[in-house]
Amino acid sequence: PNVRGEVREVINGYSASLWGCDIPFEERTGQFLTVFQASWAMPAIRKGLDLLLELAVLRKDWRFTLVGSVPEGSVVPENITVIDNVEQHELRAIYNQHRVYIQASLFEGFPNALCEAMACGCFPVGSHVAGIPDIISTWGILVAEKDVNLWVGALERAIQHTSGAELAAQSISIGLLNRFPLEKRQTELVQFIERISRGKPR
Repeated sequence: PNVRGEVREVINGYSASLWGCDIPFEERTGQFLTVFQASWAMPAIRKGLDLLLELAVLRKDWRFTLVGSVPEGSVVPENITVIDNVEQHELRAIYNQHRVYIQASLFEGFPNALCEAMACGCFPVGSHVAGIPDIISTWGILVAEKDVNLWVGALERAIQHTSGAELAAQSISIGLLNRFPLEKRQTELVQFIERISRGKPR
């Protein structure tokens, strides 16, 4: 209660020179993708690894890709391909190889990987928590509970979206980059710093 400092939100921004849709849905060979770094159990659960493993066991006909790491000793089904951490330009190529991006976190602030995936045209399916609904908005599917059956239904609908002509990957990419441009973040940060330096934070 004694803190009197100003709190100002400056939302993340993404550059069209770094992220973009290079491949349409119909030419993408990857099915489901998720990206996170979780080398021990609790962060992995918070990121939804246990749900991803359950989905893969339940739907052996689906193919999942996980970029990052999993806790040592995790039993990873054969239909999940794990790719170790990669450079940013490699990540763009991986996003563009996949149709659907999964953000199954129990909690997130403003997940960069989800935004990057959408900027590369991935159809998003995410948990209805924290900043995820604001990012996905009307461009994808939100899942209200950590229930594997609800997630199976959501991913089945995502397959339909990316197999038909309802929504193009390019539209998702443009929508994300227009809503969260890097230039807006840069401008707001500079303006706020200039006000602080003049002694006028408000």
